[in-house]
Amino acid sequence: MNNNVAAEAGSIFPIGKIWKTIDQKFVKVPPDGLLAHFFLALVGTAGILYINIIPILIGGLVDELAFTKQQAGYVASANLYGASLGAFLAVFLVKRISWQKLVSCMLVVLIVFDTLSALLTSAEPLIAFRFFAGVVGGMITSTGFSAIARTANPERGFGFLMVVQYFLGGVGMLLLPGVVDRFGHEVLFYTLAAFSCITLITMPFHEREAIIHRSDSAAPSQSLLSLLKVPTVLLTMLAIIFFQSSFMGLFTYLERMGIFYDLSRDWVNFSLAMSSWVGIPSSIVMIYLATRFTRKYPLLISIAVAFFGFALCYFSNNAVYYLVACILVGGTWGFALPYLFGISAELDKTGQLAVVASISSKFGLATGPLVSATIIANDNYDHVITLAIIGITASVLAMLYPVFILDSKNKPAH
Repeated sequence: MNNNVAAEAGSIFPIGKIWKTIDQKFVKVPPDGLLAHFFLALVGTAGILYINIIPILIGGLVDELAFTKQQAGYVASANLYGASLGAFLAVFLVKRISWQKLVSCMLVVLIVFDTLSALLTSAEPLIAFRFFAGVVGGMITSTGFSAIARTANPERGFGFLMVVQYFLGGVGMLLLPGVVDRFGHEVLFYTLAAFSCITLITMPFHEREAIIHRSDSAAPSQSLLSLLKVPTVLLTMLAIIFFQSSFMGLFTYLERMGIFYDLSRDWVNFSLAMSSWVGIPSSIVMIYLATRFTRKYPLLISIAVAFFGFALCYFSNNAVYYLVACILVGGTWGFALPYLFGISAELDKTGQLAVVASISSKFGLATGPLVSATIIANDNYDHVITLAIIGITASVLAMLYPVFILDSKNKPAH
């Protein structure tokens, strides 16, 4: 009886047949080649592209829809908490469903959510709607993270992901404010939908089966529950949460900070664009270095530079200091984050821990704007900066043990 029902449902919604027909007509890209890394980077970006333009989103909601800064922050946070839930759901699906089929279906749903979001003008409905859009986006991104983690060199794959995200973020920071001023905040959501369409077009070019090209992928895998009991795993997840919440809590309000200190709109947009674009060379340097000189030295040096960039934000009333602070924040973010994701991939060869790392990342990304929105009374951005410095300190303390353990076990790859 159940088989008949399934067959009847399959005849009405022949998703598998449609996918197979489309899939067979496309030439597949080499799974560990640059083009495959680029396509995977698109998947890893599509579900959370709004993160890269979040200061512009906050500004658009405040200026165009008269949201308070708190309401705009809650919209961003709801989207990110939804992404955390979506990443959690992906844990149960990533081993059971073809990742290409899952991502393709979710991209279609996300396109609908982003398009409809442009029609909402009240805070409460938009907060709820963006939460569910976040759920879908989180499933897409975490599935992409799992695929990257199972490639031959996950650190380089995550570095490539950062390059794509920062390039798009820089373009968005530079161009979107003017477009929003002319056409309204709706263009932000239409931009997200358009990028999802582009990513959807690339999906048939991927290999049909899950990507598992690591030389040690045949090693026995641990259950996810047993992995989460390992101290290095727990500390790595905590490091990712504190790292992401610190950077995103500050980054979310960088645009408002510059406007508050009467910096020109053009200078603020330029500074934010540079914040994203500087992440490109820093991520490329990370791709080159990877684990050549162990992890601890590049990570600790980049975090030290981040401390200086965060502290420089206290002097954002100076245009040059504001620009330098934006550059240092973006550059260190793009350099250090792939190392943290690479550590999670090194701790588990099957890719399931990469999904947990994605959940931790999104939880941190969501918590940063939420806490910042809560404490930003009377435009006191010093509180936001101080909280970010405390968070990055906690991240360093959490990451030290896993980094030193892995560096002692693995010789640098020359």
